[in-house]
Amino acid sequence: MFYDRITRRIHEEIGGKEYLFCLTIGGLAELEDRIGQPLMQFMSAADQGKLPPIHALVDAFWIAARDGGNKKRLSREEGEKIFSQYMEESENGFADAVNLFMALVAVSGILGARGRSNILKNLGLVDKDGDPAGEEKNVKQAKAATETE
Repeated sequence: MFYDRITRRIHEEIGGKEYLFCLTIGGLAELEDRIGQPLMQFMSAADQGKLPPIHALVDAFWIAARDGGNKKRLSREEGEKIFSQYMEESENGFADAVNLFMALVAVSGILGARGRSNILKNLGLVDKDGDPAGEEKNVKQAKAATETE
């Protein structure tokens, strides 16, 4: 699994084929409607070790695959088949699907730089956008430099 920091898509190989996954703002809103609760409440439960319902992960997986820029717009049934194949092929099945979901939310941008960085670090992924603490330091240094000129 890796993500493209420009397009905010996660690339994942499933069944020998590369799929692109992306949770847009519209996709996240649709997911909230489908799961029947605010996304942050849903993520908080997952973060506390409570397993999300399978239908919620299938919906997230399908929406992210549908909106990811794959060659064709996927139906929910197709998304469900890809999700099933992903779980069969992955080392940790459902746990890997939860991790993919968390990574998708992180790279979507809705959690901000620090939230993105923390989740990606917890998942063992490199934050290609850089350390948010370093970004803040660089912004402060740039402002100080322009103020003294």
